[in-house]
Amino acid sequence: MVALDQENRSNKSITRVAGLFYLAIIALGIWSEMAVREMLIAPDNGPQTLANIMASSGVFSLSLAADIGMILSDIAVGILLYLLFRQVAPRVALAAMILRLTQAIVLAANLLFQVAAMVLLRGEHFTEAFGAEKLAWAVQALLELQGQGYDLGLIFFGINCLLTAWLILRSGIAPRLVGLGIAASGLVYLSGSGFTLLTGDQPIVITFAYLIPLIAELAFAIWLLVGAGPKSAGRRN
Repeated sequence: MVALDQENRSNKSITRVAGLFYLAIIALGIWSEMAVREMLIAPDNGPQTLANIMASSGVFSLSLAADIGMILSDIAVGILLYLLFRQVAPRVALAAMILRLTQAIVLAANLLFQVAAMVLLRGEHFTEAFGAEKLAWAVQALLELQGQGYDLGLIFFGINCLLTAWLILRSGIAPRLVGLGIAASGLVYLSGSGFTLLTGDQPIVITFAYLIPLIAELAFAIWLLVGAGPKSAGRRN
């Protein structure tokens, strides 16, 4: 009985910390991607993108720091959810963690595109060598590659969401509706990223469907924060 109580307290501590990190992922990711890059990067317009970034260079640099914080939080959530779900299905939990960490690795490597763009912008010799217009298009290309890199990372995360949804439903760590929402999120990520990587665009219906991951992941993060834990269950494969 004492051991069970200690395990329950440990699970509640893990879920609360995971919830905090999950909220950090959502806040930092939305800010860096939607409030900064989407506002600064003008589609198919290198000179305008360059002018926007030069006018908000400090904010653009902070978006890089926000992404680093998001990735570190993602690593923490991946590990913490594994510690929770390994009690329910250790192999599935391990696979989910590996996929989430793979996404984090892809996104971390992907930040090099933004770093490269910042290096070009900071060096006057690059402007002299390329000329202002060619430099602007080089920066535009790097940032568009960064966007593609995010979609590549979301392929791994989409599969992670499907496994995580199964673990949520199996463990009872959150309401069934939350688990189904995370499953739907995985399908949205896979569909949206698949269309973007293969065709360079995505149907408008999928663009609006990204509201599903926002709501579902926020609900899951909040539920974790209130300290829920997996229901008692035997170890399964």
